Amino acid sequence: MHRLAGHAALLSSTLAVLLLAGCSAPEPGAEPAPAVDDGWSSRMSQVLTDPAGQGGADGSLTAGVGSDDGSDDGSDDQDGVARVTLASVRGGEYDVLGVCRNADVVRLTVERLGSDGEPEEIYGETDIPCGATVRLPVTIGQGGATIEATGPVGADWHATIVTPDWQPGLTTFG
Repeated sequence: MHRLAGHAALLSSTLAVLLLAGCSAPEPGAEPAPAVDDGWSSRMSQVLTDPAGQGGADGSLTAGVGSDDGSDDGSDDQDGVARVTLASVRGGEYDVLGVCRNADVVRLTVERLGSDGEPEEIYGETDIPCGATVRLPVTIGQGGATIEATGPVGADWHATIVTPDWQPGLTTFG
């Protein structure tokens, strides 16, 4: 009987140690694991590239200097901003295909920048509901085009300049 009580005491103290170890707080200074590139950007580039198109741009939105959410509610929420200039785009009629994820909406603007780096002419702009593909018809003048995306910090986006009415092939990812 004494032997059985000893085993019960050992079992209960082992169980108490295991429970305490499972409930311990994380170590101070532990950082979350970095985000893993799941290949979304590469897949979007592969699917949306028109061989006769004019290129494109993509990325994740990061906080821009002096940007805000545009609301009049007094909040200081920052939008993410990305701006990429494609200097080799020839003037003409095009469609811009835009997609996004990790947000509700990303704003896409296609513009020409002036010598001061500020938008001089807007060729077209639209909201992209994330999870859908948007087609924005634009007429681009000489001197290239700049693609600007704005939205919540961390949203991923992709935009490609394609020939008018070009359709990507049907693609299924498993």
